[in-house]
Amino acid sequence: MVLCIRFDDSTHNRAGSEKDIAKIRRFFQDYRIDQLTEATNKTAAEVRYIMDKIARKDFSDYSCLIIIVMSHGLMHDQIEARDGRPYCFEGDIVEKCTSNRTLDGKPKLFIVQACRGESTVATDSINTQSNKNDVLIFQSTYKGFVAFRDTQNGTFFIQNFFKLLEEHRNEDISLINKHLNRVFAQNGISQNPTMSTTLQKDFVFADLRML
Repeated sequence: MVLCIRFDDSTHNRAGSEKDIAKIRRFFQDYRIDQLTEATNKTAAEVRYIMDKIARKDFSDYSCLIIIVMSHGLMHDQIEARDGRPYCFEGDIVEKCTSNRTLDGKPKLFIVQACRGESTVATDSINTQSNKNDVLIFQSTYKGFVAFRDTQNGTFFIQNFFKLLEEHRNEDISLINKHLNRVFAQNGISQNPTMSTTLQKDFVFADLRML
């Protein structure tokens, strides 16, 4: 997990995020996750350093890679780090994973809790070179819109995503987004989670469950 709860500018602190972290930890306890690594409250430079290490790591013995990002979001799918500086979701996160040849043919799942358009910060175009097969991206809201967070109970997206993933663990994970949008609509939450995928096979989370 790459997450930011507390920032150098304390007015940006994300109250309630502890509930999201607890939800994620409980969920993965029942699955064959070798190690849930948490990179918490990192600067933009530190996030890039961590992702550079992932780009070079040998994942030959792994079946998939799951990256969870939680912070404030800016324009052009940039993410705010602890120091207020942005890093790029596509260039600094996705590209680093898809450039790792030991992950070829393996699902690479990205779950992003962040707004997508409340800042006027611009970015240069991203030059990505790696093959984008077998990538699945869930984002908490539609491009240009905010993502809601309850300061007591966590974000609507993370809380419902992992609840629904457990309830529908025997289905292809790409169906989760339909369930998410249905739940949000039924509860009057004006937020539309989105998904993009280049998966070549079904990804059923129950296959990772510990026996």
